[in-house]
Amino acid sequence: IEHLFGHDRDVYILAASYGAGEAPASANRFLSLLDRRTDRVSARVHVLGFGDRSFAQFCGFAADVHSGVEARSECVPSYAEIDRQSGQSFENWGRTLGFELKHQSQRQKTRAFTLLEAQRMGTEVAAPVSHLVFDTAKQSFVPGDLIGFYPPGSDLARFYSVGSDHRSNTLVLYVRHLDDGLCSQHLKGLSVGDTVEGFVKTNPHFHLPTGSAPVVMIAAGTGVAPFAGFIQGDSSKRDFTLFWGGRS
Repeated sequence: IEHLFGHDRDVYILAASYGAGEAPASANRFLSLLDRRTDRVSARVHVLGFGDRSFAQFCGFAADVHSGVEARSECVPSYAEIDRQSGQSFENWGRTLGFELKHQSQRQKTRAFTLLEAQRMGTEVAAPVSHLVFDTAKQSFVPGDLIGFYPPGSDLARFYSVGSDHRSNTLVLYVRHLDDGLCSQHLKGLSVGDTVEGFVKTNPHFHLPTGSAPVVMIAAGTGVAPFAGFIQGDSSKRDFTLFWGGRS
């Protein structure tokens, strides 16, 4: 934030959007901090949004950032969007600003995960979710880690929170059904015995703390998979309190 109001001549904001155009966890306070400022943005600002055009709120957070900065700027900030990590679009954006940028996406090495169980739930409250149980594909993971899948026809991985420990010999996921979700619809259509290519991404900042102190967990509409895994896999018999929030 301070770079916008300091002595920087140019400020570049690269903003990803998740879900329904929401900010990533690392940036969810940016707009509120910006709203508190009463002085004017002096720098020339360039906002670049990253998202997936198959979702209705494509680059929603980036658009909000651009609008917020524009309302406080002495000059109109530039704005561009990147769909599904398009290297060509990224390079074109650089050229408009006078830079030669090179982008090369690297597809992760994957393993075949076999679906062992599938259960549909939540349809009675108009919030359909698939409870999917895969084998571990001989991979190590704990609740809070991420599993990345490449849906058919896409080189962009979609990530889901892991809700089990590899020591249980299963990989448990809860996948919300999105009508325009390329990967969620693919996973929804799997039958028991089918395989899907994926890879594990460790997420060490979202693991259950060690020890036996009571744990308070807040799931503010982001899903409960890792929290369920924390509770089920805990051996310390500590107290857990879970606050869950959803749209009404």
